[in-house]
Amino acid sequence: MTKYRNTGIFKKNTKLNETQETNKQLKDLYTTWYNYLISKGLSNICDKGKYNGMLLLTCFDSYIKAKNKIMFFGKEANSSDGQIDVFDNNYQNDAYYSYDYAICNPDKTKKSDRNNTFFLKTRKKISGLSDDENPSYDKVLSVLPNNLNKSSYKGKYTPCNNDIDDIIYSSDFTFNRLSGNIFIHELNILRPTHIAFLCGKGYNEHIKRDFGEKFYEMNKDAINQLSVRKSPVSDIITLKKHQIKDLFGIEGYDSINIVFAIHPSAHMKKDIRSSYEQSLIRFISNQI
Repeated sequence: MTKYRNTGIFKKNTKLNETQETNKQLKDLYTTWYNYLISKGLSNICDKGKYNGMLLLTCFDSYIKAKNKIMFFGKEANSSDGQIDVFDNNYQNDAYYSYDYAICNPDKTKKSDRNNTFFLKTRKKISGLSDDENPSYDKVLSVLPNNLNKSSYKGKYTPCNNDIDDIIYSSDFTFNRLSGNIFIHELNILRPTHIAFLCGKGYNEHIKRDFGEKFYEMNKDAINQLSVRKSPVSDIITLKKHQIKDLFGIEGYDSINIVFAIHPSAHMKKDIRSSYEQSLIRFISNQI
């Protein structure tokens, strides 16, 4: 990471006052969260060295300026960076965005730093990049990548673990007069208009854990009907203002459009993958 310490990516793409204020809120949020996690005893129960650092979100100018503000959820981070119970000192510094830098500067980075996986290709698609278009910060940084597992065990599949989950995900803490878990606080600050859950089946318990039983029950049919062969992307679910308040306790949040989809790394026939990508593109551009 240190080799990306002076790329300028953070400063150059966070010039707007609203962006800077949002990032201050995010940093304050994560500081509050980490203090809460430590007070709850996370350091005493986590398998140190086995769980990687938490995924922390950043707001960039292109997200603030976007009409459709997009957040997508993967499963877990395939990384060995950081440590679950230690706040990342690189956060909101250039080194934290080494992967984004590598995507946008292929001529300056090693191929191994920007593996062109199906997940990355899908990320580019929902950022509005066409196949033959060179990645730009404006587009790549306009979407917010999140994970259902903020940290993952050895960077691999991470099933729900009651001891750790009760501290990290299930426990509510107060920030900005709102009580909720980390995902609810992120929604309250960043207010995405479009959320794509790119997790497929098998993560039902994670969704229930992160967003609550009522949210899961409302959406379980859409999740369970996903199929690699027939239905790789669900119909759109729209949460209205009153539903967002009822589900998450967030006031004044106009609406969220949501889809559930098979994970991009799933084996799909060429025509199915094309349909899958086009469905996601139509979703984020309000063309459905």
